[in-house]
Amino acid sequence: MPLLRGIFGITLILGSVVSIGAAQPTSWTPGSYRGLMQGHSTRQDVLRTLGKPNYESQESETETPLWGYSVSTPVRVDLQIYFDGAKVIGVQLNFEHELTIEQFAGIFGSDYKLVRVSIEDCDDAPGVGRGYRDPNGSTSELDMPRLGIVASLATEGTVNSISYKRQPLPAKRPKCRLRHS
Repeated sequence: MPLLRGIFGITLILGSVVSIGAAQPTSWTPGSYRGLMQGHSTRQDVLRTLGKPNYESQESETETPLWGYSVSTPVRVDLQIYFDGAKVIGVQLNFEHELTIEQFAGIFGSDYKLVRVSIEDCDDAPGVGRGYRDPNGSTSELDMPRLGIVASLATEGTVNSISYKRQPLPAKRPKCRLRHS
């Protein structure tokens, strides 16, 4: 714990860098964890970069195959790599202990945007549904266009995971072929 206190010892004042809204960022850099990118990298790239996974599993709601790794960046996280066939479709860091926004900013920087998000529950999209930016959304995330990452916020306002994304969530509600009734 002393190491974590040292890392997070600087208190950041959050102010004008935070904005709430549905607007798309002007520039988004595709997210990359150690060179691994959503929609671009393959299982072979993951093996070459990270080695054999600590575990292999499936996402509980969508049954999407995933590999898990225990890494420190600089805090302990469970790194999960999601696959569709041989392609990487998701790269996510799940924190062992949730971070305050100040701790998150101390590690990744304070140039994030607070964005509200809604989920459209479509029958044609298995799993949790499709997310989109919505100023009246029920959940919040911290977007960092410079790094191509999205931090998910827990209800207590703490960061519980980070996803590396090729692009931000869309600003418009997705069109569903079939909608839950």
